[in-house]
Amino acid sequence: MDINNIALIIVTAFVNLAVSNFIFYRYQKNIDLSFAKRLKEFEKELQVSVFKQQQQISINYPKSIEALQATVKKYQKFHDIASEVIVCVEQFHNRKDTDKTIEIENKIDELNLAMGDFNSSYNDVKLYVSENIANEILDIIQVVLFLTITLSRSLEFNILPSDVVKWINNGAKVSGANLPKLNPKNSNSISVYLRAITKEIRAKEEKLVLLYKSVVDMN
Repeated sequence: MDINNIALIIVTAFVNLAVSNFIFYRYQKNIDLSFAKRLKEFEKELQVSVFKQQQQISINYPKSIEALQATVKKYQKFHDIASEVIVCVEQFHNRKDTDKTIEIENKIDELNLAMGDFNSSYNDVKLYVSENIANEILDIIQVVLFLTITLSRSLEFNILPSDVVKWINNGAKVSGANLPKLNPKNSNSISVYLRAITKEIRAKEEKLVLLYKSVVDMN
C-alpha cells in the first residue's frame, strides 16, 4: 500500500476520532447542563413548596388551637350533663327518685342538644388539623353518639324489648365503646352499666384533651 494512502487513512481515523470525541463532549455537556437546569428547577419548586407548607401551617396553627379549644369545651359541657343524667337515672332505677321522670327527660333533651353541638364542632376542626387527628376525633364522636342514644333510652332500661337490648349490646362493639353487656332484668347490672358509661365518657374527654395538647406542642 502506498505510504501516502496509509498516511491518509491514519489522518482520517484521527479526524473521525476527534470529531466523535467532540460530538460526545458536546452531547455530554448538554446532558449535564440539562440535568443541572432541571435540578435547579426542582430545588426552586421544593423551596416554594416548603415555603407554602410552612405558611399554611402558620395560618392553620392558631385556627386549629382555637377550633380544638371550642371542641373540648363543648365536650366538657356534654360530659357535665351526661353525669347529671346518669346519676338521676341510676337513682330512678333504684326507686329513689321515681317522681322525677319529667325532669330526667328534660335533662336527656339537653344531653342530645349538647351532643349535637359537640358533633358540629368536627366540621371546623377537620379544616385545620391533620387527617390522623381528625380521624381520632371522629372515633370519639362515634362512641359518644352511641352513648347518647343509649342514655336516651336509659329510663326504660328495665323494660326494654329484647331486640333493643341486643341492638345496644351490639352497638357498643360496633362503635368501639368499652362497656359490659346490659342486662335489664338485673337492677345491679343497670347500675354497673351506667357507671361504665360514666367511665367511658371520662376516658374520651381525656383522649380529646391529649389530642389538643399534641397540637399545642407542635409549635
